[in-house]
Amino acid sequence: MSNNRLLVFPRSKPYGASRSETRGDVSHHDAYPTQVVDYLKLDIFDSQSGNPYNNIGGDSTATVGSSIYLYLPPKLSEQLSANYTNHKLGQVGSNALGIAAEGMAGDSFKEQIEAAGKGAKSQLGFKMGSQAINAVVGVTGGQSSLTANSLSALTQKRVFNPYEETTFEGMNYRKHNFNFKLVPKSAKDVEMISTIIKTLRVSMLPGSSKKMWLTIPDYFKISIIRYSDDGTTEKITTPGSKGGVLQDLYRFPTKLVLTDMGIDYSPDGNYASLKSFFGNTDNYSDYDFGPVSYNLSLTFSETALLVKNFYDSEYQYNEEGEFNWEDWKGDESETTTS
Repeated sequence: MSNNRLLVFPRSKPYGASRSETRGDVSHHDAYPTQVVDYLKLDIFDSQSGNPYNNIGGDSTATVGSSIYLYLPPKLSEQLSANYTNHKLGQVGSNALGIAAEGMAGDSFKEQIEAAGKGAKSQLGFKMGSQAINAVVGVTGGQSSLTANSLSALTQKRVFNPYEETTFEGMNYRKHNFNFKLVPKSAKDVEMISTIIKTLRVSMLPGSSKKMWLTIPDYFKISIIRYSDDGTTEKITTPGSKGGVLQDLYRFPTKLVLTDMGIDYSPDGNYASLKSFFGNTDNYSDYDFGPVSYNLSLTFSETALLVKNFYDSEYQYNEEGEFNWEDWKGDESETTTS
């Protein structure tokens, strides 16, 4: 039996007309209109038994300490962002790059550099001319910001070709923001919400070791899980290769860390608590069941840059044949067994 804790909220689906006195008068399809519900699953891994980092330490051996299932939040979205830099090389820079691409060895290298320098004389002359004019205007109290291009435009009605190139510099790390509205409907719901909040809080915080050291916090894997109703039982199923369009598109292929966690205990205005709402005996008449609703906001940061390998099996290996996608994603090793 797995030692993984399953924390699910809400546990029940919206049933529709499900009262016992009416269930016999309506079909199962009408009584239970919501056949499946998708959850956001948060698997929490112990960073001390495994490796939370992607590029060092080999395969992860971490075990899943807890799995949290929360209804998919509103405004599902993702953002991919790449870094590019624009370079204005000019004629000389463009020529020099061409020389470098051919190799900087050989007898002709010196001659090619000299030829590239001669091609810059025209642009250099206009640059020196614009600086001289700016200096003269400045002495007389005027203001001028002539450049080589602006001087050429004024005198020749043409500008120098900038020979611009845009180069790829890398990908930005992604962040994922989720906001959940948690409204307890029973005493069990109150207990589950409290356990989920405490579990997330503990997972986000470091531990202490021999006073002078702090252990790194736990890390996460996120996936979409479907909660299904087959007419007689309700069960949570792990999507397979045919898990559906959302599971295929909205994926989280890297490990994540929880960087921000916000809890609003009075999202609807003044604080109100469920004191005796769930209590049926005098023992609970003054018991505080906590807020009537919560807003839970979570921000996760990915710990690896996205690459093609994460999404397309065509790029499973690098040019040397050394990259193994199954080892990289680590899903098989990061599980608990009986």
